[in-house]
Amino acid sequence: MSQWGNLDRKVLSGTANANVGNVYVIGTGTSFDTNAQVGYSILLQNVAYRIETIVSNVVLKLDTPYVFPGSGANTGLTVAVQQSPKDLLTAGHVGSNTTNKQNVFGVDRLEAANTLVKAKGINHTGWVKYTTYTGAQGTRRKAEVLVAMSKNFNSNASVNPNATVNLQVDANDDTTIPE
Repeated sequence: MSQWGNLDRKVLSGTANANVGNVYVIGTGTSFDTNAQVGYSILLQNVAYRIETIVSNVVLKLDTPYVFPGSGANTGLTVAVQQSPKDLLTAGHVGSNTTNKQNVFGVDRLEAANTLVKAKGINHTGWVKYTTYTGAQGTRRKAEVLVAMSKNFNSNASVNPNATVNLQVDANDDTTIPE
């Protein structure tokens, strides 16, 4: 089984409920068992969490407690799967490794060709870690390709080589990685 997939976002039908501080996500009309794998990201309101365990077709366990991004209810959440590298954790590993599910982005060919994305140091399709930090020279950017993928990353050609190369649904990351 592959350690990563090639889809940036696969929207699931239905919705999910996740109690703040809880590690269980309960879906309504979802199919976690056929659409997700342990280690992939589950996107709840476009925030990535690592799937620790798939309990059933409608229940999964996160590797860290759920934190609602903003105000409002934590029921009826939009749900998608991102086939990011499986060994990444939601909050990153202990120590100096800050690579985590929330700073790794799927970069497709349209994003890699964008001059705004290139200015951030992102020049290749695939799974890319992107962070900013403040140093002595001000705001700094760091991009690291974790998994280099072909120009067909996030396209239906990656699933069916005979298909017309149309991009699949892109993650909601346009503030960081615009098309």
